[in-house]
Amino acid sequence: MSVIACRLPTATIEPPVSFRPIDTADLPVLRSWFTDAELARRVAYPADDWYAHVTGRYARCWIVHDGAGTPLGWVQVDRADPDIGHLDIAVHPGLRGVGVGSEILAAFVSGPGRAYGRLEGRIAPDNRASLACAQRCGFDPLHRRDDDGFVRVVRSMRPRGW
Repeated sequence: MSVIACRLPTATIEPPVSFRPIDTADLPVLRSWFTDAELARRVAYPADDWYAHVTGRYARCWIVHDGAGTPLGWVQVDRADPDIGHLDIAVHPGLRGVGVGSEILAAFVSGPGRAYGRLEGRIAPDNRASLACAQRCGFDPLHRRDDDGFVRVVRSMRPRGW
């Protein structure tokens, strides 16, 4: 999961944040963001094979907009297990560092993310902003890194006591 953002000033985006399934018409805009080296090294380029994957049977992708219809980012969830969603989040490069990632993740967790029993992410250890964002949104980091060296973060979407 790559989330590149921190706290959200109220004037940064036009509320409310909304989600809609990705469409091929979104690809040129998303691809234009990849002139940003930081984004390009953190998330997969939205190539045609990526689009086929995120609109296929085992993955979903939502474009995130503000209340004015401006694209803020996207949320991708891969589902290998019926109850677990594996997150990947991209934030518009021009909105990095002002909390838009936190706003997106919080809205996802309280919205479309409720369809999953557990959400998981993999964050590069040098991506402190993403780690902090995930923790602000209720994700717990696991102490052991995965085989690729990423920090795993998890959040149960079931109410406590289930």
